[in-house]
Amino acid sequence: MHKSAKELKKKIKIKYIGENGLDAGGLLRDFFYQISKEIVNPNYLFFKYTNDKSYELNINPISGLNEPNHLKYFKFIGRIMGLALLHNQFLSVNFSYIFYKKLLSRNLSFKDLIFLDPELYKNLNWLKYI
Repeated sequence: MHKSAKELKKKIKIKYIGENGLDAGGLLRDFFYQISKEIVNPNYLFFKYTNDKSYELNINPISGLNEPNHLKYFKFIGRIMGLALLHNQFLSVNFSYIFYKKLLSRNLSFKDLIFLDPELYKNLNWLKYI
């Protein structure tokens, strides 16, 4: 967290404690895979599924109740996402369309509700035309 942007742009070399070997890319991929599993670990309550029928994640609005320093963790998660993009790595995390839209500072509209709760969207649309 204390590294500058210039330092973060340097090549990342991963070495696991107690394991000998060179990182030919596999260790870096494994590092991002392992950290992405921890990012969405349900025990931390940072993210929640958008609805019961989806595996897409949104920020959990009550994450601050479980962890008072939750904003620092979200900043860390953002840095990890940036590092993954910068180093062409994959995070095995399924964030929702809404999450990405907010990440890009795009305005949400009523039509976006379909991505959070399709049933609610359908019912509210039906009420609109009564």
